[in-house]
Amino acid sequence: MSSLTLEASSPLPPPLSPQPGPLWSLALHPSNTSLTIVGSSPTHGYRFHVYTFPDLSPLPTGDDDHDLGFDKRTLRCCIYDPTSSLTSTTLALGSFSGSISILHSSSLSSFSLTQTLQGQESEIKSLSYTPSADILASSSRDKTLWLWDTQTYEPLSILSSHTGDVKSCLFLTPLKIASCGYDGLLKIWEEDEDGDWSQTQNLEPEKGEELGDDTLWCIGGMGSSYRIFVGNGKGEVIVYQDENGRYEEIGRIEGNNEECYEVNLPSVKAGHCGILRTGGMGFEVFREKSSFGQIDGEKFRKDCEVKYAHDGEVNCVKWCRGGERVVSVGDDGRVRVWKYDIG
Repeated sequence: MSSLTLEASSPLPPPLSPQPGPLWSLALHPSNTSLTIVGSSPTHGYRFHVYTFPDLSPLPTGDDDHDLGFDKRTLRCCIYDPTSSLTSTTLALGSFSGSISILHSSSLSSFSLTQTLQGQESEIKSLSYTPSADILASSSRDKTLWLWDTQTYEPLSILSSHTGDVKSCLFLTPLKIASCGYDGLLKIWEEDEDGDWSQTQNLEPEKGEELGDDTLWCIGGMGSSYRIFVGNGKGEVIVYQDENGRYEEIGRIEGNNEECYEVNLPSVKAGHCGILRTGGMGFEVFREKSSFGQIDGEKFRKDCEVKYAHDGEVNCVKWCRGGERVVSVGDDGRVRVWKYDIG
């Protein structure tokens, strides 16, 4: 069996000083040398920090006096442009107000604000880039999914068939994106030959016998359109596979009665397909049974877990690019790095 060991942790504030607010999201730089975290602050409204990876040494953000000029409300999500390099980095930050701040740096830190995208009316829940970063998608509490042209930062399309918060979105290919949300639906959208985007599948997972929240909280992928991993309010991870151009459910990871806020899979360079799932104060890694030489019975098996990763709920957890480390953030306002030793 594999194991996870704490390797680095951001420090707690000094005694009697204001306690940090919760951290909602994290993003790892494509170079695997730094990471960004965003969240809430009881004194400034938002938190935005950049650290070296994996040792978590703080880097200057360019916003040390909260003077970058972007929205002062809590920051909800963040993502790096996947084409970012050590000498040119673009970072997108989604706010609780519905705005998106586009930041740029000629290094890994000291950002400047280059664009503010506005149009969605409420909290930005998630962000996703196409692999070439020509389109940025943003899902919102206002029930919409917007697609932005990153050359002009004008909206290409506004997709609005969800009937509740759009909790998560993920590009599966440059021409295909998935979204899910409070209405319990997974939707697949595709671009046609005329450049128009439309819904091509509307998937409602079977409820099963287990009672609980049927909200679909998050979407994870393998860097291709072959499989989609969707986390729900009961802690289940529903696995869909592309069968001749249509997605069909092929299995589930059993629920743990905790909202699954994040499902994350490593890049193809990792050499393994560990499925990360948040749940309460901890997180777990699952692997397909065939990777253990077993193909009978349940399709997925728990590989390892950290039951108490944070002093509060874990809100986001991600693999590093090589798949040998995991990064987590939570309600305790801390970021932590875990070493994964595969068994």
